[in-house]
Amino acid sequence: MQFKPATLFELSIVGQDHAEASVLATGICSDSRYVQQGDLFVARDGVNHRGIDFVVQAAQAGAVAAIVECSDSQVGEFDHVSIPVFHVDDLVNRTGVLASMMLGNPSHKMTIIGITGTNGKTSCAHYIAQALTALGKKTALIGTVGNGFPGSLETATHTTPDSIRLQQLLAGFYAQSADAVVMEVSSHALDQGRVAGVQFDAVALTNLSRDHLDYHGSMQAYADAKSRLFLGSESAGVPARIALNADDDFGCELAEQLQQANQSFFRYSINSSVPVDVSVKRSVLNSQGVTLSIALPRGDIHFDAAVMGDFNISNLLLVVSVLAQLGFSNTEIETAMAQVSAVPGRMECLAKVGFPAAIIDYAHTPDALEKALQAARKHCEKKLWVVFGCGGDRDTGKRAEMASIAEKFADKIIVTSDNPRTEAADEIIKMIMQGFSCVENVTQVSAREDAISMAVQLAGPEDLILVAGKGHEDYQEIMGVKYPFSDKHVIEGLMGGRANDA
Repeated sequence: MQFKPATLFELSIVGQDHAEASVLATGICSDSRYVQQGDLFVARDGVNHRGIDFVVQAAQAGAVAAIVECSDSQVGEFDHVSIPVFHVDDLVNRTGVLASMMLGNPSHKMTIIGITGTNGKTSCAHYIAQALTALGKKTALIGTVGNGFPGSLETATHTTPDSIRLQQLLAGFYAQSADAVVMEVSSHALDQGRVAGVQFDAVALTNLSRDHLDYHGSMQAYADAKSRLFLGSESAGVPARIALNADDDFGCELAEQLQQANQSFFRYSINSSVPVDVSVKRSVLNSQGVTLSIALPRGDIHFDAAVMGDFNISNLLLVVSVLAQLGFSNTEIETAMAQVSAVPGRMECLAKVGFPAAIIDYAHTPDALEKALQAARKHCEKKLWVVFGCGGDRDTGKRAEMASIAEKFADKIIVTSDNPRTEAADEIIKMIMQGFSCVENVTQVSAREDAISMAVQLAGPEDLILVAGKGHEDYQEIMGVKYPFSDKHVIEGLMGGRANDA
């Protein structure tokens, strides 16, 4: 999308009387490699670099000015640079605000819904998008599986894009007549200011459990990052509509903080003893999905949803909570929820006569693996198999923990590679193996395709196989190279073609 030209004064970078007030920026960019003529260069620091080290390169590429978050004395060091350089406070959050201004504040013109939490973000975002689409609202998605409109998603490199790219996506969706956008909001995005400048109409929490400690360092820091979406910040106020999981400790903590601030919100629960706004009155799991009766402030609703796993009931409650707060009637919500179906790689079941059914799920954390196995068990007639590994260059502490969970909830286990990244797959497997108390029912198969093949060949037709960790991903990352690989394609190939004709 094209940026709207703006002067440094209009962007509030300098005062009206400043000598450079009339300098016109025709774009904004935070990567000196992609600077175009007329851009305002945002010299943000990265994990392994200083933004100020690239100002000269940006100037040579055509930037008309640069903004930095260093001391005034350091700004003076740029006197030799051919473009003016200005100090800007809180550059991390200011970048998104500036990008939003230069694109006409697209998030102000659509209904924007943000979903955060450790597990379930992707499913909830897709369910909400499916429901809104069923209600006649043209809805776009931003998240792990891809960005765009349902049925035509473009591959995403991050769960939540960087702040400038995010604003460009929003502007593009608005130009395509989108009524709403549902986006996954990761803890990294919140910590790095990627959603600054986005005006959320509704936000929701799935849950909080161990993940990303390699980045955040502690569960408290992880929780603090998530809380920014709900409690507001200097660059964003508290959203008008909030849905919190009352069955989650962090959800309860957020509820207390919002109550103390006299902020309104909805609480949803499967089994909470505290008063909630949305709760389950009756649920039945079956081979087609789940049948639900749900209590809402305006009365009960009833619907069938084609999703697998009892943990998805909590996800469906979140969706209902958001729809109710957006003002849809109970009848409209019932109609919309009946259209909800499985998300690619999220408890996606593949079945074919003569073969064991297989469920593909993105579960790559201890909590997610436990929930996926518990959910699969309720659909399993005989033995439950699990094929899983752990990603390289990530939280190593969860590897043995995931082994312990697999041992507790599965009958047969095959430990394999996930995305080894720059680690040796066999070394990751060794760390996983340390978590088993008994290896009688455990097999190690380093090559993921071979591991899946072994499970399909050895499992009985009434057994169930959970292939966990990669979900929708169509690659396997090994030593910096992404090789084409899809759990789904491997399973369907072993079943002799497209599955789900059982």
